Amino acid sequence: MQEGEWRTVTDRLPQSPPAAPPCSPTAQRVLTEAARLFAQRGFTTTTTRDIAAAVGIRQPSLYKHFGSKEAILAALFDRTSIRMAAVVDQLAPLPHGPAVRLYRWLHELGDLMLTTPFVVTALLRTRELADPVFAPQQREVLAGRRYCADLIAGAVADGVFRAVDPAHTSRLVFGVLDAAAVVRSSPSMGIDEVLEFTFRALLADTEALTAIRAEALSITLTH
Repeated sequence: MQEGEWRTVTDRLPQSPPAAPPCSPTAQRVLTEAARLFAQRGFTTTTTRDIAAAVGIRQPSLYKHFGSKEAILAALFDRTSIRMAAVVDQLAPLPHGPAVRLYRWLHELGDLMLTTPFVVTALLRTRELADPVFAPQQREVLAGRRYCADLIAGAVADGVFRAVDPAHTSRLVFGVLDAAAVVRSSPSMGIDEVLEFTFRALLADTEALTAIRAEALSITLTH
């Protein structure tokens, strides 16, 4: 499977992701507080009344922005997936190797997870995403992991990575990012430190890390 084909796994998702719909300041506060509460208490335990109270609005006012708690979770996820899909679209035509593109993509994803951990880690660890109502979001999660696995497979084929199993390694990579975002034991820990740990475990020659990092970070992306 070619790296650019990852979207075929997602049941005919659009080739170019739509922009996130406009979000009023109040709606943005709803999303921020909901993500924090989902991460702290869990999706099931958190109520729309809790979210409204955290935002400082009445519960009926919340429904002017989102029709249900499920709609809030879907909106949170979609804003994250739209940003990451846009990164994939920008990387696809570039003449960089799989390892470089993987580093750049993970740098974007990891930076998002480490700087807004309540949002992303809550979504990745929310059991409710298995509910059929969130089938589109679940397909996005699986597609992202498949994309990661495809890039790992390409780097293995190039001899840049050791002979690892791409699918298994993709799950491990996501686990490392998730754990780093949840624990954040050091406030100074950034995504480059996390990726250095990850890539040193994968590279056939760890001396190649400096060049891969420099090339990856030289790629200009728009958000």
